[in-house]
Amino acid sequence: MSIELNWETLTSGPDGDALAERIRAFIHDKFQTVPLPRFIRSVNVHGFDFGSIPPELELKDITDPLPDFYEQELDEDESDDGHEPDVPADPVAAAAGAGSGRRG
Repeated sequence: MSIELNWETLTSGPDGDALAERIRAFIHDKFQTVPLPRFIRSVNVHGFDFGSIPPELELKDITDPLPDFYEQELDEDESDDGHEPDVPADPVAAAAGAGSGRRG
């Protein structure tokens, strides 16, 4: 199994610039929440650059995905407890039968 990453496509052009800006903003925001030593007043991240040399990636381990990966989103007619609400097999027949009851 192999994975090919086209580093140039990932990091260049408008998409690469947007990704670099998102990473810069993320790092900047994280530095604003981290307690700094008293001799550092503040940290501002002004730029982020991917560079021109792609990283060397090595897959160490491939395991089964987490169970959350397999969870399906609930449909409108499913409830959170995993049971579908009581729905008649033939809703037309059930609706027709609803008016046939005797009233006194």
